[in-house]
Amino acid sequence: MKKLIRRLVAMLVLVLIILAVTCPNEADYNRWLSKEYGVTCVNTGTENKCSKSGKEIRFKSGHRTYAAIYMGVEQTYSEDNKDYQLRAVGILNTFFEY
Repeated sequence: MKKLIRRLVAMLVLVLIILAVTCPNEADYNRWLSKEYGVTCVNTGTENKCSKSGKEIRFKSGHRTYAAIYMGVEQTYSEDNKDYQLRAVGILNTFFEY
């Protein structure tokens, strides 16, 4: 019984280590955003300047949640007086929109 518990704990620790090592960062998110939506953003220190296919779009608001094993993103952009909200979670170096 003790061997089984030790193995389960070892497997859980291994899974958590893998998730922590493959947790995406801000650069990974920006690459994904550019690849999936064609949106590139540059932080100028006072604001985020964003463009989509060479046309400027407005970054309205957003936040990012970093945890040891995942990254959550929620951002709002405005293009042609229309708001677009993007929500995604990043895990295992991959982002999933929800």
